[in-house]
Amino acid sequence: MQPRSTTVEGRRCNFWESGSGEPVLYLHGFPTSGYLWRNVGDVVAAEYRVVAPDFPGFGRSELMERPHTWENLVEWLDSFVSEMDLGPIHLGVHDWGGLIGIAWACKNPGKVSSMLITDTSFRSTDRWHAAATQWRTPEIGEELFGEMTKEGFAALLSVFSQIPENSVSEYWRGLDTKEKRFAKLDMYRSLDFEMFAPLEPRLDEVAPGKVRVVWAANDPFLSAKIAHWFGKRLTAEVTLIEGATHFLQEDAGEELGRLHLNFLKESA
Repeated sequence: MQPRSTTVEGRRCNFWESGSGEPVLYLHGFPTSGYLWRNVGDVVAAEYRVVAPDFPGFGRSELMERPHTWENLVEWLDSFVSEMDLGPIHLGVHDWGGLIGIAWACKNPGKVSSMLITDTSFRSTDRWHAAATQWRTPEIGEELFGEMTKEGFAALLSVFSQIPENSVSEYWRGLDTKEKRFAKLDMYRSLDFEMFAPLEPRLDEVAPGKVRVVWAANDPFLSAKIAHWFGKRLTAEVTLIEGATHFLQEDAGEELGRLHLNFLKESA
């Protein structure tokens, strides 16, 4: 997958792209970027066009001109899909990419041909994990993010996964200024899980019968119970990948790519 750029809402947007054919749109979460999906995309691009944007202020994309709230990011995603002239898409999500992408899909079910869900949530009854609770707390979040360094960031990631240096450097691009870091606090503070309640009933309208759930068996933030909730709620097959942590695409990208490619071909 190679980096490309376009303009969305007047600001430069970077995206990673490879292959040709029906579009597969992969959405990353915090604190990663579209680069997260490179190993998955390299497999899937054998038969599909793969596009993985860096959300505003992540990776190589510029910040938005407006606040970086959950609702604004959902609207930005709609602008990106329109700018890229993507027809019905096969959607893949992870972490915040799910919080944003599934909300967009619920509002635009006719634009989604199938959906891959990995290590995210869309349950109105969920609660933030301990780290996110700290980030959402005024003053504490600013203190933790304000003086963050690349070395400290790398050390934090290493607690959860053996992420290679090239990935750490790519993800640090989205945190390398205080303005970018504080935009992430705005994002976390803009969403309460109860806000999913009006959208949850519309999940059934998104690619019915064409949803696949793949999860890291050892995710310390989002347990496999959520994977099984998605599976039951959407009548979707669930696969847990042993040995993988929250950053499933880093830990088992090629395996995930093979699973997704097979799913796309079987559900065509």
